[in-house]
Order: sequence, then structure tokens, then C-alpha cells
Amino acid sequence: MKLILDDGTEINITLSEEEIAKLCKKEESLWFPKNGEKAWYIDYANVKIYSSSMWYKNDEYYIFKHKLGHIFKTEEEAKKHFALIEAKYKVRKRIVELNEGWTPDWTPDLNDGKQFKYFIIIYENKLNIDSKVATKYQPNWIYLKSRELTKQLIEELATELRIVLEE
Repeated sequence: MKLILDDGTEINITLSEEEIAKLCKKEESLWFPKNGEKAWYIDYANVKIYSSSMWYKNDEYYIFKHKLGHIFKTEEEAKKHFALIEAKYKVRKRIVELNEGWTPDWTPDLNDGKQFKYFIIIYENKLNIDSKVATKYQPNWIYLKSRELTKQLIEELATELRIVLEE
């Protein structure tokens, strides 16, 4: 096989059928239980299991759960996703409380060094604080108005932050 780089350089490479298959692998579609297959789904209050006799692809309720990504092959997948939903809620709620109505302003006139926005990253497997003035990397809800509040959030919700950031 001949590989042509952006600069026009040609390189001859040899790939096995297995390597070609990996490169060409299509993204899996969203899973939906088949007839007789058990599935886990996230209900309003908890993670529950139901057999597929309860699943109807033409029913709006199940279609909506499917669109939300709330139908799973295994209990482990469902519980992991449920933990993510809970963690994201706790983090968002606490950020709103800490920011006391403040929201990041990305207006170019304001962002000539006047308004820093703080957020949390994972660097070398540790929760760390980063800040930006004009470059937006995250959804607005994840930014805090001060380094001190960001540090407080890490101290209070380290476990939940890891769940959210390692999604």
C-alpha cells in the first residue's frame, strides 16, 4: 500500500488484513435490546433491569430513553452512567452556588486580561486549576469566578470531579 503525506512524499507500507480492518472499523451504532434480551435502563429514581418484552422501538418513551443514552447492555454500564449523571449534577449545583450568579463573559472587549475564568483539569493524574481569559475550552457551567472557589470545589467534590472529567 502506498501512503502519500501532505507534502507529497510517498511511503510504501504493508498492513495485514487485521490491521486494515482495525483502521476501517466503523463506529458502532447505539445499542437497543432485541426480542428476549435483557437490558438495563436508568429510571427516574434508580437503575432498574427489564426484559426486552418491555422495550418497544416505536414507543416514544423508550425512543426518548434511547436518545438520552439511558439504555445499557449491562448493569455495570448503567450504574457507571448513573454515577456520571449524579456527579455532574452535584458539581454543576455547587458551581452555581459558589459563583453566586456570576457567569463567564466571552465578549472580546472584556477579555483583554480583565476577566479570568477558572476550571479544573486532570494533569499527571491530579486535579489542577487552569484559567483562561478569551479561549473557551469547556461549557460555561464548568467555569468559576476565582482560583479560591475552584480550589474549594476540588476540596469538596474531588471524587465527583474525577467522574465528570474522566468521562
